[in-house]
Amino acid sequence: MEIVVNILIPMFLIMLTGFLCIHFKILPQETPHFLISFIFNVAAPALIFIGMATAPLSQIFHWNFIFATIIAIAICFFPWMFFIKKCYPQKSTGFAALIAYSVSLGNSAFIGLPILVLVAGSKGMILAVVSSVIVVSVFMPSVIYFMNKSINNNTEKVKYGVLKDVLKIFKNPIVLSGFLGILYSAANLPMPAVAKSYFTTLGSALAPVALFAVGAGIMWANIKDYWKILSVMSFFKMIICPAIAYLVAVLLHLNNLETFALVLIAAVPSPKTAYILAEEYNFEPELMAGHIALTTVIGVVTIFGLILFASSVDPTLFKALPG
Repeated sequence: MEIVVNILIPMFLIMLTGFLCIHFKILPQETPHFLISFIFNVAAPALIFIGMATAPLSQIFHWNFIFATIIAIAICFFPWMFFIKKCYPQKSTGFAALIAYSVSLGNSAFIGLPILVLVAGSKGMILAVVSSVIVVSVFMPSVIYFMNKSINNNTEKVKYGVLKDVLKIFKNPIVLSGFLGILYSAANLPMPAVAKSYFTTLGSALAPVALFAVGAGIMWANIKDYWKILSVMSFFKMIICPAIAYLVAVLLHLNNLETFALVLIAAVPSPKTAYILAEEYNFEPELMAGHIALTTVIGVVTIFGLILFASSVDPTLFKALPG
């Protein structure tokens, strides 16, 4: 029960506080946007950099976890892309790829990362960052390629559009801070106490602000408009994807923490980038917004259940709280 009292209940209350502050207009509707900007550009990069920079390289490169992440996502991604093309032949391949991206990937940076930091400390943070890097370096460029190809028949323009968007991805502060942290660790340089305190203190804002922003960003309107397709998408995203991730973890003999991280990241709500891409390419952004909102609401229950189950299976899993 200790994990319920000390971690799960406060997490739920922080998200609920965010939702209520927007619902009762205590804070303006734009608040989630500014909070997400702060997380994305300041708090998360600070925490990721100091975590990576002070960790030995042997702790960063979990090859079994990396392979398991790629395999688990691919098993979910490609069948959904095929399924959408079969069910909606009038829709483009880019639209199918975006739906598959929304269904098979989780919001590891904004939800998976703060939860893993809270329950598993720095080791959990490293696994969340590794997962985020895989997503932006392997799967997101693929989705961007299909989306560019769907709106442009000129091969050269498609290549240029993909290259431009991929370069934009690798300028992502979360990814960039991870790479810089790895380079600092590889250089085996000491971290000055002042710098460590600065980055750690700044990064400590990540978990509460991210959870507050998630709660504040829940909007019901888009769920009502697409409830049929959203029900199918959300069931697969929140139930089937974590089950597939668990099977892959068992087959690849991941340890308990790696298994928990892989399943948790598969179980978190759909990524905000799905909505951003849908809006940028005009591929039904309201549908993406609805999917993110519905999976966030469902995730309040399923993620907490997953953490409770994991803590009962392995009581030592969350002993390193935090750091």
